[in-house]
Order: sequence, then C-alpha cells, then structure tokens
Amino acid sequence: FARQGPVTNAELLDFGFTQADLF
Repeated sequence: FARQGPVTNAELLDFGFTQADLF
C-alpha cells in the first residue's frame, strides 16, 4: 500500500486501514 500525496479517511476505510495502522 503506497501512493503519493495524502490519503483520505474514506480511502483508508476502502483498503481496510485506519489511521492508527499507519503509525
């Protein structure tokens, strides 16, 4: 899971991620 630019919460949810998973 890698991309340029910011990722919105909605996009994270689509991938099954939460902000906590990124930190």
